[in-house]
Order: sequence, then structure tokens, then C-alpha cells
Amino acid sequence: SAQHEISDSSGGGLARGLRAGSGVKLRKPVQVIVENQPLDSAEAHRALAEGLRQLGFQTTNTETGQVITAVRDDCTCASCNRNTAAWVDPVSYDVIRVCDRAGVAAQDLGVARAADLILKHELGHALGLRGHTPDGLLSARLDDHADLRSFTQSDIKAICDAGGLASPVCL
Repeated sequence: SAQHEISDSSGGGLARGLRAGSGVKLRKPVQVIVENQPLDSAEAHRALAEGLRQLGFQTTNTETGQVITAVRDDCTCASCNRNTAAWVDPVSYDVIRVCDRAGVAAQDLGVARAADLILKHELGHALGLRGHTPDGLLSARLDDHADLRSFTQSDIKAICDAGGLASPVCL
């Protein structure tokens, strides 16, 4: 099996209303947008929507002002390397940039599993987690948590402790 890792400039949170400091406390559902990228679009949408719901957010297909988008990227970010599967945009934090390497992960792990592992991990960063956890979906190496499909309690605690999530799961 090929080696996979998730690199990003992990340091922010969704800029348009999901952060605790924004004053928006889950009044609006989050619109999930999946553009042309290496993972199966339906599985990518499902993985992001499931991850958001697990963290206490509702999702929608209509415009709400709270958006998370997954797009294809050539992965030339400062921390990207040949094993990088995805990273979070360091300016807006509401765009997950999916590298071609994610397609290799999908071949190795299966389409649904790769979408869960890669996109839910990056969702944690989009919601404010800086760095990585020692285990769970938010550890740095995809191979270290290839059997997981949803956030662990330690993942949720790390996201909540980062302070960027205005959600009942953090109370």
C-alpha cells in the first residue's frame, strides 16, 4: 500500500459564520460544495455532510453564507509533498484543496473510506484545529487511522478546544 499523509497549513476556521467569535451560533445550515476534484463527488459530499452533522451542524444544498468547498489543487503549498492528499486554504479556511494523491488513496482504501479519512480530517482544520492529534481522524498520517470513518471523542474535543466551533457538541 502506498504511503499517504495529510498536510495543510492547519490554522484557522471557516471564516463565514462557523467560528465561535462570529456571533453565528448555528442558525444557518452549512452549504457543502464539491467541485471537480480527485475524489468521487457524491462520496466527498457525503463525507463532509456527515462530518459536519457529527459536529452539530445542519447541512443544505442552498446558499446560506456558511460554506465549505472541496476543490482540486495541484498541491504546491509550502508544506505539501509527494504524499499530500489535501490541505486547507490558509486565507479563507473554508476551502479544502484536494490533491491528485487523494485519487491514489481512493484506489488503495476504497472511495468512501478515502473521502471520510481525507475530507473529515481537513474539516477539523477548517473548523479551527491547528496541528494534529496523536490519534483519531485528526492525526497527521492517514495510514495511522485508516480504520476510522468518523470523528473520535478526542477529535471532537481537540476541535472544540481550538475554540473555533460554535456547536452544542462543545458545551
